[in-house]
Amino acid sequence: MITTKFVVFQQSVFFKIMFIKTETFKIAQSIFLSMVLTIINAGVANAHETEGRSPAAVTTKPVLSLDSVPKKQGDLPVKNTSDNGISSDPGMEKMITQAKQDLVSKFKASLKEIEVIQASYVTWRDSSIGCPEAGMNYLQVLKNGAQIILRVGKKTYHYHSGGNRPLFHCQSPSKIKPMPYEFGEM
Repeated sequence: MITTKFVVFQQSVFFKIMFIKTETFKIAQSIFLSMVLTIINAGVANAHETEGRSPAAVTTKPVLSLDSVPKKQGDLPVKNTSDNGISSDPGMEKMITQAKQDLVSKFKASLKEIEVIQASYVTWRDSSIGCPEAGMNYLQVLKNGAQIILRVGKKTYHYHSGGNRPLFHCQSPSKIKPMPYEFGEM
């Protein structure tokens, strides 16, 4: 009789422990999923500059993807960049056009005034994509992308893309230069 009570007690404790573990797992899973969704939503919001616009006015449709980044050397017409640091392939031309249009719309520059200083595929040294924010920590991972530097008069404007982040205006670029893009890394 004592054995029976012990087994019943042991089974009920096991059931309670399993129930607690299951409920704890469900709670942890819910917290994890909400954190992931928060991070994704923050990434989408940060991918688009919201200067003076309400969050509802921000589009979540990517402006330009990195599908145009070459995956092998044969994908480029001649080579990655010319001697003047400007890539000469159609994918980069689209990004240059996008950066110029953004510069015209945000900073009221004239297309005739815009000079392309550099446009090349690069490998960023961390997940800040060359545009770190103060007080933020970034993953130390290599991210393939693009860097476009435009000039209007004496002022330069930096545009970056990388990973899954479309082209964006970087107001305070990192002093650490990106590495040259190596073919076949994507």
